[in-house]
Amino acid sequence: MVFAQRYKSYLHTVVQPRKGYLALLFAATLSACQTVPVERSEIADVIPMQWPQTLLQNTAGAQQPHQMPWWEFVEDPLLRQIIGEALNYNRDLQMAVLRVEEAAAILQLRRADQWPTIGVDGQAARSRIPADMSMTQRSAIGGDYGLSVGMSSWELDLWGRIRSLKDAALEEFLAGTYARHAVQASLVAEVARTYLSLQTLDEQIAIAERSIATRQESYRIFKRRHEVGASSFLELTQVETLLMQARVLASQLKQERVDVANALTVLVGKPLDFNAPGAIANTTSSFKSIDVGLPSVVLLQRPDIVAAEHRIRAAEANVTAARAAYFPRISLTTGAGTASAQLSG
Repeated sequence: MVFAQRYKSYLHTVVQPRKGYLALLFAATLSACQTVPVERSEIADVIPMQWPQTLLQNTAGAQQPHQMPWWEFVEDPLLRQIIGEALNYNRDLQMAVLRVEEAAAILQLRRADQWPTIGVDGQAARSRIPADMSMTQRSAIGGDYGLSVGMSSWELDLWGRIRSLKDAALEEFLAGTYARHAVQASLVAEVARTYLSLQTLDEQIAIAERSIATRQESYRIFKRRHEVGASSFLELTQVETLLMQARVLASQLKQERVDVANALTVLVGKPLDFNAPGAIANTTSSFKSIDVGLPSVVLLQRPDIVAAEHRIRAAEANVTAARAAYFPRISLTTGAGTASAQLSG
């Protein structure tokens, strides 16, 4: 019996905590319910800011590509002209510019939301009452004037909702600006690549034409040899087959060149005749040479990466605004005005 009573007392002490313990546990639980900020790694934390010192010493005096405008990098005058036309008429680049303008307009609206909207309203009326309609048997002229000034629905940004929306609009505007730079850089690179493809195809077509001329001469010689019995019909057939293969290859190259020229026209966004003979001149060097070795800061300055960073910040600001929307909104509305009494004369 004594052992049973002690066991029940032990269970009562262990299993049923005191009220002070419950209060302490509840307070600890509340203190643990805090908003955990979103952790994101900056690119600078992942990518080293510079290459090893030995590589930097080898490229200390070199001009880096990210510091060079595209018109200094491109040495071919015709290619410069084509790239300039593409920057003026390309549809994708024009859409990117319009998206930047749209983001700028949204940013102006978000900034305006931070300030009260003040309205001014005025009115005036003047009337004449003839003597036969007046109670005093005298004509009267009356005038009513009114003026009101008011502030309509100014929301107090106590929780940072409007500020977060403005920050999100700013980040979207910056992201759109860098996205436009990315589209421009991609357009310049694609135009240059297509231009080089045309040059390569022109050289291949020229080689194919010379090959056709050579094999035509060979076919003429072997045909004459076959007529005099100096070569067999099999040898003549083989030479003729090589001639037909050269003609087929030249036809395929010419068709491929037409397709590439059409693609370049689409990139430029303006009708240009790249199919004319000699439209693309074969130059020995179309671009300025660049020394080997680039610092990692080039990656940090890529416009598409910078645009992605700004979009992440815009998303974070939108999350903050969404959280602030759970709290009540407080808006102020004021108004004042004056009106004149009717005057008679």
